Amino acid sequence: NPRARFVVLRDNDGAPCSELKKRLSEKCPSNRRSLIKIRLVMQMLEAWLLGDPLAVEKAYGVKRQILNRRKFRDPDALANASEELKKLVPGYQKVSGAREIAKHMKIQQNKSRSFKVFWEGLEALVATIVGGQGPEEEE
Repeated sequence: NPRARFVVLRDNDGAPCSELKKRLSEKCPSNRRSLIKIRLVMQMLEAWLLGDPLAVEKAYGVKRQILNRRKFRDPDALANASEELKKLVPGYQKVSGAREIAKHMKIQQNKSRSFKVFWEGLEALVATIVGGQGPEEEE
């Protein structure tokens, strides 16, 4: 399908960003690379969740004052966002927890830079579908 687009989303897990992105790109067919957006979650997907403190508060009752502490201001810089969430939410489970927090997330207020880059890339990809651009019209 010439209108098909793909998003490759991968947890970075501390690997060098450009190297990992290059390796993933090389696995994509060269004639389809312009139709594929590769986005890396900087450290862990949980950083994206912590990027919206109000969503965490609504999902689990964690006080926003706690989430407004300095270490949470740049969620992508957290060494282990998953562990931070487990400290904030005893018994936190990755899949069900992510789903619960995601229900409350507001895209525009997320503080995670990697989440914002992902979202902008996704919007651009959707625009190529809605706008009817084919692969020959893309960069």
